[in-house]
Amino acid sequence: PLNGHIDFAAASLRDLLRWLKRPLPAGGGFGPFTLTGDVGLATDGLTARNASVVLDGSKANGSFSLLKGKDKPLLRAELAFDRLDLNAYLAGDGAKPAPASATAATKATSASNGDRSGAPIDLSALHLVDADVALTLASLQWRSIKLGRSVLKASLKDGVLKTRLSEMELYEGKGSGTVTLDDRGSDGRLEANFALHGLQAQPFLADAANFNRISGRGDIIFNFAGTGHSQMEIVRSLMGQGRLELADGAVTGVNLAQGVKALQNGQFGGWDSQPSAKTDFSSLTASCTIANGTIDNRDLAMTAPLLRLSGAGTASLPSRTLNYAVQATLVDSPDGQGATDTNGQPAAGLTIPLRVDGPWAKPAITLDLKSIAKNPQAALDTVKKVVGKFAGTKQGKAIGDLIGGLLGKNAGASDPPADQAPAQ
Repeated sequence: PLNGHIDFAAASLRDLLRWLKRPLPAGGGFGPFTLTGDVGLATDGLTARNASVVLDGSKANGSFSLLKGKDKPLLRAELAFDRLDLNAYLAGDGAKPAPASATAATKATSASNGDRSGAPIDLSALHLVDADVALTLASLQWRSIKLGRSVLKASLKDGVLKTRLSEMELYEGKGSGTVTLDDRGSDGRLEANFALHGLQAQPFLADAANFNRISGRGDIIFNFAGTGHSQMEIVRSLMGQGRLELADGAVTGVNLAQGVKALQNGQFGGWDSQPSAKTDFSSLTASCTIANGTIDNRDLAMTAPLLRLSGAGTASLPSRTLNYAVQATLVDSPDGQGATDTNGQPAAGLTIPLRVDGPWAKPAITLDLKSIAKNPQAALDTVKKVVGKFAGTKQGKAIGDLIGGLLGKNAGASDPPADQAPAQ
């Protein structure tokens, strides 16, 4: 074997490998490259220790070896990176992040259009080498998702890349997970399984899914699998499940308290989507299944001042659209969320059925008239519970007339319930 010290630089690692008859698939990255360290050259391959590597501006220190294999080279490495931007190496999946100069309106338009790249994804690089690597990274970026310090191990064998992130810091929280890319079949296959804890939801969801209408700190746990030749095909095929638990956050785009105030004044207003509007909540939870790229949620629950909310519906990942039925209960108590009556039961409230439909960026929030029509008597009974205290008042008559008009009946808000004496 030959041992020595190396100090090597190349303007393009991609060009160098092409010259060595080891061409890389078409794509980005693998440009400027430098290597310094102690090396050993033997019949079975090259070994580098105390190595310092710079590739495309990312710096790494550690050791690696490139050994002869039966059918292809075997790469083994233990490296610590200062940063790694995977976007430089993604080919044919439309993975380029939005430029820094892009306006918020441009990004919102892109999201509402549900754009997903149909360009073929080239996974042929998974067959160039087999590998077993351990990496520590100060920062990592994939598409728009940004991670802080991360520890991962990855193995690549016969076209299957298995990656385990045992530690990662992201969006003020922490997490762990696994990602598998499999190019053995006719279609590429992607599998992911993650548990994220204590992270800030709004920046994470904005970067991961172009969805920025929910904020709060909490946990997001999910797994999914998809197959296809392009990003669009994979998204449309996704199957999986997930759960969301957030605290002390807000739903932006609508001010439900404003809707309550308008209702009390006899007007069904304040529900229009407005970028500056928001509804604070103390807790928001939901679980879901994913089938063919559509998220199906049956147990949405949110508690907020003057409001309890439950709902069920779907969210389409390919088109980035919502289709939800929501029951918003306006609590008849200044204590708002979690309020109870003198018997310890949930405080009486006016339950308003709503529809939330349309693009993620700006869904339409409307009264669910079909739901009211299915059970108008239940709606009338609920109204009487709430407006009884307004008996004989202008507000009571306004609410009664409003709800009665919506139901095609007289809610009788101006008259007290049978078991309540008229207000003096």
